[in-house]
Amino acid sequence: MAKSANVTSLDAMRHFRQALARFVEDATNALTALHMEVYRALEWLEHDRPHYWRNEVRRCYEQLAQARAELEKAKMKEVAGHRPSCYDEKKALELAKQRLRRAEEKVELVKRWAILVRDEMNEYRGRLGALERCLETEIPRTIAMLDRSIAALESYVEVQTPEPLDVDSGSAESP
Repeated sequence: MAKSANVTSLDAMRHFRQALARFVEDATNALTALHMEVYRALEWLEHDRPHYWRNEVRRCYEQLAQARAELEKAKMKEVAGHRPSCYDEKKALELAKQRLRRAEEKVELVKRWAILVRDEMNEYRGRLGALERCLETEIPRTIAMLDRSIAALESYVEVQTPEPLDVDSGSAESP
């Protein structure tokens, strides 16, 4: 069975073709930007933050050692035959311990978040796979089909039907 189309405007087809091409370009640029943002976030979680928090743990250990030394030094002092309460030094030691615990928790938290974000990123890539395939193959195929259709219709429009012969003028010239 022959298929037919009721095309009323080649310009509309050309505009549609241009709109499809613009869509492919815009969507591809948007996906590229999204991929870059996701990659940057993952890089930040997998490399920047772990490095930062490991350094922070080292710094906290140093502060803890210093706070312990300050407490021991304060315990050794005697003022007028009395040992000081060392309240400030004990408080500084507790604060150093809390900071160390917090930094160690952050190291573990960043590891968990990096795993979660990587899993989500893989799921995101999988879901966008169909759109990317459409942008890379289906829409360009559709654009090529539109190009062929437009060219065929343009050549069809250009074909002029032959003008009818003037029957009266032809018989008058006969010998």
